[in-house]
Amino acid sequence: MKAYKGFPQAITNFKRDCQEYNVKFTAQVCQAALQDLIFMGDVDKVQKKYGKDVIGCFTQNDLKKFKR
Repeated sequence: MKAYKGFPQAITNFKRDCQEYNVKFTAQVCQAALQDLIFMGDVDKVQKKYGKDVIGCFTQNDLKKFKR
């Protein structure tokens, strides 16, 4: 990620503080997990398929709407 002169400080903070972390759940994985939650309605099955940390992909509204 390039940091341009005069660009907001958030870029430099991100580069300094967050580059060491590996992102396990990308937008594509979270979208697929949400789709599985919509079709299955079972959070436990989705967690078994994607891992227990996939729950972080869902908002409270997602869980309230699609959890059966």
